[in-house]
Amino acid sequence: MSTALLYQENRALNEMVLRPPLEGGSSKKR
Repeated sequence: MSTALLYQENRALNEMVLRPPLEGGSSKKR
């Protein structure tokens, strides 16, 4: 029932992996 926590953690990992170290502008979806 802790999907929120899992989702947040997964999102953080995805951001680190998908987000390049250029503070890219293409990653500004939200």
